[in-house]
Amino acid sequence: EARVTAPSSPMTSLVLAAMFGLCAAAVLIIALERSDVRVDGTAVLEDHLPEIPILGTVAPVGRHGDVPVQDQPFSPAAEGFQSVRMALERLGFGNHIEAIVVMSADKQEGKTTFAANLGIALARQKRMVLLVSGDMRRPGLEKLLHVAPSVGLADLLDDRSEDPLRALFSIAPDLWLLPAGLPSENPAELLEANKIRTLLKRIGFGNFLVIIDTPPALQSADASALADVADGAVLVVRSGRSRLRSVRETVAGLRRDNMPVLGIVLVDHRNNRQRHNYGYTGGRPQVVGQPRILPLDTRTRRSGPRDESPRDEGPRDEGPKAAG
Repeated sequence: EARVTAPSSPMTSLVLAAMFGLCAAAVLIIALERSDVRVDGTAVLEDHLPEIPILGTVAPVGRHGDVPVQDQPFSPAAEGFQSVRMALERLGFGNHIEAIVVMSADKQEGKTTFAANLGIALARQKRMVLLVSGDMRRPGLEKLLHVAPSVGLADLLDDRSEDPLRALFSIAPDLWLLPAGLPSENPAELLEANKIRTLLKRIGFGNFLVIIDTPPALQSADASALADVADGAVLVVRSGRSRLRSVRETVAGLRRDNMPVLGIVLVDHRNNRQRHNYGYTGGRPQVVGQPRILPLDTRTRRSGPRDESPRDEGPRDEGPKAAG
């Protein structure tokens, strides 16, 4: 039998063209993603960002949630964090630089882990350190330091009558955490540079070294707002994961905002795994004494159990400390 085929309608052709265009765009995006250069070592950063100093490299920290400077102080990762701490001190952190923001281009690049380890390393040098959990959408410092979600930065910015000292948690000797808080509105509407500066002054800005953990720079405008109150930025790049294009875009944004970039830290750098072997095979040293966590004031909360022993109001005991 003869079969007559009706010509396709203009609408059908339009739908087919649109579907073809979407498929082509998806293929192009995948190709671009795969062709984008990944930062796998310091050479890539030195070639493409020669004007930004590399503060140091950090070996893989191990399991997710580990804090090497606190839990494994003689590990290669802990040595890397300590090296970056000394590099920042040489740049003036602790003198004319009092507040820094820790940033990354994208998520899961290690900035929160770096901020926590840097804070602990500085506190062990008898420096007063305030960690600010600035990612109010997905806070990470609280989880890493085992602090339950509670009143914090968002609440204090929303209600200036609240006493900021009540929101602080004592994490370790000379180390405090200001949680992200429980925002009741869009976090971007709370983050005003003047309000944050006023809050830090009320807490005691000038007595603390302030380390602000931020959201991913390319995924949230909150990072730029938090950077406005700092003296400089540290950019964390994860080896094998961070895209060079994203890193360069983040650096360009910081320059556009006139924010000094103190340097780049390359974390999860596997070439560091065998770099620090001498003298670190004996495990953890025996603890000969546990220092007592001193509160900022009598109203400051603690992240751990309270010490029920009578408080000694005299000067600190300069006797034996915990080894390491």
